[in-house]
Amino acid sequence: MPTAIYALPFTTGASAADAPTDEAAMMNAVDTALAGLWVNKAADQTITSSIVMTNDAALFVPVAANSQYMVQCYLIYQAAAASLIKVGWTGPAGATMNWVTNGLSTAVTAATNGVIIKANQVIADTPAMGAAGAGVSVVAPMVGWLTTTTGGTLQFQWAQSVSGGTGTVVKAGSRLWLRKVA
Repeated sequence: MPTAIYALPFTTGASAADAPTDEAAMMNAVDTALAGLWVNKAADQTITSSIVMTNDAALFVPVAANSQYMVQCYLIYQAAAASLIKVGWTGPAGATMNWVTNGLSTAVTAATNGVIIKANQVIADTPAMGAAGAGVSVVAPMVGWLTTTTGGTLQFQWAQSVSGGTGTVVKAGSRLWLRKVA
């Protein structure tokens, strides 16, 4: 369960009594609505000796049917250089998503070289990204466009790219942000 999902406070089960009445409160509500939904990962999660894609324990958000969303993820991870990390998404039936991520090349040996762009991925893709060694954090920004036909959950998934005995970790402080645009 995510630590918190933040959204416009009076959109679920709303009544006129829930709506703000003064200008400052209305502007705050609009700012919140424009911010969309976001999740901040509160605790590290580790996968060891597994290449099976696993749902992240915190990085998921609900999505509505027949909608379009802009997706951003700020992923912080650590992995042994031999195990790497592979990342991906799952969504409700019929969902489509085009996305891109920046990360380290799978051939990298240090965090200071080998940045690559994994361009034009679709929702089912699970690209591998490099690592600079256990205990060295890497930041991988991801952006995408999600279109839904049914409601459900957009879920970030990940695993080791090559099974290894040193754990691959998605770090606390990773964030997922979703903004409904249509």
